[in-house]
Amino acid sequence: MANKNSVRKLPMNAVYKSTEQFKETVEIDLDVEGKEYRITLHPFFDPIKINKCIESLGKDLDAMKKNNYILPDNLFPQFLLTHILYEFSDFPPSKSKDVKVRVSYFKEVIKSPYYKECVNYLKQSEVAKVWERLMEVLQENENLDKLKNKLAEDLLTLDVQNPEIKKMIQAKTKRIPEA
Repeated sequence: MANKNSVRKLPMNAVYKSTEQFKETVEIDLDVEGKEYRITLHPFFDPIKINKCIESLGKDLDAMKKNNYILPDNLFPQFLLTHILYEFSDFPPSKSKDVKVRVSYFKEVIKSPYYKECVNYLKQSEVAKVWERLMEVLQENENLDKLKNKLAEDLLTLDVQNPEIKKMIQAKTKRIPEA
């Protein structure tokens, strides 16, 4: 006779059912010069796509840095929301590989009424998940930088007798940038 209070194993169908919300969509109808267009948006953000969104954001920020373009702080919230729209809807992103063209397009997007209309459909709780994950990634990167610098310092304090290995350690630790 089985104990009624026994703990059971999690069934696979419960896992599948718990992720069904990520398949939901909302259709946003837009009137563009008298013609109807539709944007399909996923109102619930799955963790995999959140990571992809942050990766895309990071790549664009890195590309801007390499091209000596600094995104003004007051535009960062819209820049993040635009990346969220690109990842969780079929809102059209710039297809250009040139970061200056992408930034120019971004500035046009945030001025358009379509951007505002689509952003109004984003759930604050879902946007907060992206922000929280972004903060986690930044903290993880900071921790990795600290660890890398600590290891470099530790390597320099090792009493290595072999001159070739010593030279190699010194060369490698000089290449590690300051945090």
